[in-house]
Amino acid sequence: MQNQPTYLTCLTSAKLPEKELKTAVELVEALDMEWHPEEYRDIYRERVLELVEAKAKGETYEKAEPPPQATSVVDLTDVLQKSVDRAGSKQRKGRAGGKQGKGTLERLNKKQLHERAADADIPGRSSMNRDELIEALGKAS
Repeated sequence: MQNQPTYLTCLTSAKLPEKELKTAVELVEALDMEWHPEEYRDIYRERVLELVEAKAKGETYEKAEPPPQATSVVDLTDVLQKSVDRAGSKQRKGRAGGKQGKGTLERLNKKQLHERAADADIPGRSSMNRDELIEALGKAS
């Protein structure tokens, strides 16, 4: 491919399962935006400098509370897929037209289909099975 982004070159040269590669590309493309580093601050660095200056002046300072320990296990693949779905649905809402293909909907589980049906305000979605959700979403787009 000519003129492909650097991240795509790196991803396609990696030996990844097709589904993971596709999900990674979708996530990067969905979250692609201009970045203005001047809009961000290095809060950690600022805090360290404050502590160094306080210590140099002989002042005391209080230590911050340690962060709480994580108590639940998170399925990163599920979180990543939800992130891709949310970003993709935001992108689709911003586009004019953009009909959803049935093949795209077929790859979603019932929960994801129900979320899209809720976004599309499809009536009766709570009593629909997976196939009915796919059909209703296909007609709505």
